[in-house]
Amino acid sequence: MQILMWRPEHFEWLGRFVDDLQLRSEVDVFETDSLDADVQEWAAAVQFVDRRRQRDSEGVRVFQIDGMEDGKPLYPVRHRCAVVRKAKSTRLRSNAELLLLWGAYVVASTGDSGGGVSTKGP
Repeated sequence: MQILMWRPEHFEWLGRFVDDLQLRSEVDVFETDSLDADVQEWAAAVQFVDRRRQRDSEGVRVFQIDGMEDGKPLYPVRHRCAVVRKAKSTRLRSNAELLLLWGAYVVASTGDSGGGVSTKGP
């Protein structure tokens, strides 16, 4: 389970989420290979600067970022980042817990009672 980011507002929302809940030190941010300069800029703007690569220096995959399709018609999103629980996190027990907190945060921040996530963000 991962939280994926590929638009500027995704990075803004996730940056606020990890700061508001004081989870920045509890999560890792992974990036796809050859991350686009715009996406790098969006990540840096919310201090996701210590991103990890999905491949090590020898080209061996160490992490698989989930696939994503977006748009109409759907097209694969090649440049994206994934937020996951750090393996040694002391505050988060699992990625499922991270996603549950994210969902609760979105609902509390938008006042959404279950009808969908506001495009305005938390």
